[in-house]
Amino acid sequence: MPDVYHIVSEIGLKRNGTRDYALRLAKGLKKKYQLNSCFLSFSPRPEEIDNLAGFNVISLNKSDSKSLLNFFAEIVQTGDRVTPIIVHYSNYGYAKRGCPFWLAISLKKAKTALPNLRIITVFHEFYARGGIFQSAFWLKGFQAGIAAKIISLSDEIVTTSQAYFRILKKISKCPWREINVLPVYSNIKEPPKPPTLIGRANHILIFGKSVEKLRKNNFLVVKVNQLCRLLKISKIIVVSDSAKENGFPFLTVPVETKDFADSDELSQLLLTVRFGLLFYSLDNLDKSGVFAAYAAHRSVAIVIDKKKVSDNGLSEKRCLTFSEILKNNKELDLQAIADEAYRWYLGHSFQIQIEIFFKFLRTPIWVKKVDSHIVV
Repeated sequence: MPDVYHIVSEIGLKRNGTRDYALRLAKGLKKKYQLNSCFLSFSPRPEEIDNLAGFNVISLNKSDSKSLLNFFAEIVQTGDRVTPIIVHYSNYGYAKRGCPFWLAISLKKAKTALPNLRIITVFHEFYARGGIFQSAFWLKGFQAGIAAKIISLSDEIVTTSQAYFRILKKISKCPWREINVLPVYSNIKEPPKPPTLIGRANHILIFGKSVEKLRKNNFLVVKVNQLCRLLKISKIIVVSDSAKENGFPFLTVPVETKDFADSDELSQLLLTVRFGLLFYSLDNLDKSGVFAAYAAHRSVAIVIDKKKVSDNGLSEKRCLTFSEILKNNKELDLQAIADEAYRWYLGHSFQIQIEIFFKFLRTPIWVKKVDSHIVV
């Protein structure tokens, strides 16, 4: 029987932010505390994927309360303890319109039947914003209500963004509950002592979802060409699972494409370049695993966003914005920016967060189960 269950909307070989976050957390708990994890997934997947990186994957096939409750019923009937659960919550991953009522219902019934069940919820996403002609506008209230219900059922609550923290506090029906803000850690292996920018190539590295955005958005291509000219960039390195499928013919500097092989290889590559590029909202930069990787490797993150300022503590001292490059590219202290981002990251590094999650889990991780049953 595993020591920890992770509920993840989608698990498999294809990378995505929530999946990578959960997988690295499982690896960290295994390496440091010898805790074995098991993933519960609700997305269709090839039958051969019954484990991921050595961890068991259980597919429950349907995103509904009955499927999950059947699983909880099996937990009651087997074993001598109640295994804690980490819920990686991203609402649109669990339901087409971002309203997974079934998940809140399942957790409530499980918590009622298993008083010792410990639930740790990580809120990656919980509602979307949209105009009056978009479904998100009309469903926002339902999405917030589901998030509030899951807060009330959780023993520990984590969110990855200061902006999300404020919203969760506002919508919570339990305003006294502590909500932990833990910015996303790097999904790429952290180097022990990343070098300074001296000796690094004047290259830009780009990976993650920003690769697809650059491939499909001509407006971004124009901006990238501008910043390459201003910063005298000699090469762009694109790392992706599908980097070689389509080229980047409109970029004005040489482009080198690399397949995403493994974390160690990408980590070594990050240590050789000065810049990392991403297209992201400055308001939510603390929930970007890509930005975390750049910060952990003491690289200078270049962020292209429509907004000019952020109120999440990630001032422009920790990254470069496109507007700042346009204004004073000749007076930029690149090393100071890289060092500030690195110092910020060390305050919530992966190793620190592993210790925090272990504290969340260990009491009462081996509590005897009580006589109970779950009505499915």
